[in-house]
Amino acid sequence: MEIKEINKIIQSDDKDEKAKSVKCICINYGDFLADCEGFVQKRYHDFKCNPKHQFEKKADTILENAIHEKNFMPDLFLIRLNRKQSACNSQIDFVFELLDKSFLETDPIRKSEISEETLNLCLSADVSFIMVYIGMNR
Repeated sequence: MEIKEINKIIQSDDKDEKAKSVKCICINYGDFLADCEGFVQKRYHDFKCNPKHQFEKKADTILENAIHEKNFMPDLFLIRLNRKQSACNSQIDFVFELLDKSFLETDPIRKSEISEETLNLCLSADVSFIMVYIGMNR
């Protein structure tokens, strides 16, 4: 299982306070990349419309909202592939779920879906958020 680490630096509004770093772990990221490879038409693999190229920007926005508590956790979000670029000629949504670490610690269902090694990584002291690639919707 491929995991992606995302580190975001948060600047405080208070000038006396220093910036802090927030770490997020994205699990099932390898599955997301494989789905992008299989469902994006070959000619569009290097274009911005490829969801793997949109991931960083979308994750940054979602984390920014989560840090400033604009989203209720857990939060679902998606990255859309338009029908024109899709290998199966239909719109595809690549769906992710964002959890904060405290939610994952208390949720036995989600904990049971994650391997022990990955769970230990997600619950480490320096991780604040966990993104889980759920799959695709058509």
